[in-house]
Amino acid sequence: MIATLVPQSRRTFIRNVLSATAAAFVGPGCGVFGPPGIEEIGHYLAGLIRHPQAAADIGSSVLQTDAAIRSMSPEQLTALILRETGLGDVDRLEVSLDEIGRILKKRVRQDFADETVVTVNGWLLSQTEARLCALVKLQRSAES
Repeated sequence: MIATLVPQSRRTFIRNVLSATAAAFVGPGCGVFGPPGIEEIGHYLAGLIRHPQAAADIGSSVLQTDAAIRSMSPEQLTALILRETGLGDVDRLEVSLDEIGRILKKRVRQDFADETVVTVNGWLLSQTEARLCALVKLQRSAES
């Protein structure tokens, strides 16, 4: 069998490569190279926030008022968020990133039902939301 190369633009080639790479990481909790690591999970969690700049601003206030998380790294805060949602340790995590997102949304609703809320800059947030905002701020600080 003879392979035929179809001419394509560089943009099309890159898009196809990125699509193939992304497809390799779709699956129940893991990709080609194993389960997602704590850093990948942290970036996924931060990516759930629709307005990252506003989240970082709120996160800055959260970090100023919450001594328990102020000195944490993004990875430590991600691990704390996972433990608080009942997912346990990242090393034994057996759910997909999408499932983590669903569990987190449920946890936010439960925080409000349990009145586990904080007021930050006039906003009433669940503790989980506040910690996600702090995670965004920590990640931005670590990247700069």
